[in-house]
Amino acid sequence: MDKVIRNQLMIEKILYPQGFRYKFNKDLVTELEPEQGIKEIVKHFKPGSILELGSWLGKSAVSFGKESLANNIDAKILCVDTWLGSHEYWTTYIERQKLVAESFDIFCSNIVYNGLESNVLPFRQTTKNAINIFKHYNFKFDLVYWDSDHSSVLQDLLMCEDILQDHGIVVVDDYFQHELVKQQVDSYLLDKETKKESIDDKIIIRKY
Repeated sequence: MDKVIRNQLMIEKILYPQGFRYKFNKDLVTELEPEQGIKEIVKHFKPGSILELGSWLGKSAVSFGKESLANNIDAKILCVDTWLGSHEYWTTYIERQKLVAESFDIFCSNIVYNGLESNVLPFRQTTKNAINIFKHYNFKFDLVYWDSDHSSVLQDLLMCEDILQDHGIVVVDDYFQHELVKQQVDSYLLDKETKKESIDDKIIIRKY
């Protein structure tokens, strides 16, 4: 059995001892545009195991899933989110509040609609708790895609070091769009004496 598939089965058994079943509601399916940069990232790095920190309605997860299959990569994508919305939904992006109540059901319906149930597994948890669980079981990922709470990116990057495969990568969203994210990423890069790369509007940080 392929190592990635074996690891995914182990992860699913630990996170969902009773199993996980998607629910589908066709009325909740949303039109998702491809996430910028993911096509190029998948083609270049060919990740088999992907951890997504911040998934919301499934835009990036669907993009990773579709692009992986298009490149004959049977990637497994673990999506971590509380699906409760960040504090910004009550301060900055108030228009998103109305989606919070059904956000997890929308995510699941979008995954099913795109035929990615066997490739994508959601885990309703905070980033910090989830990473601590993964560290405990020594789960490692080829790629971590970060699109989570803008105030915690530095903390999240530090924690991700323990769950990345050797030569794995972290992909950071919102670097060019949000100064708070940029400041923390730059601080991390300076402290680690490493450089960033970019593909489209995403920042790439490699683990050497």
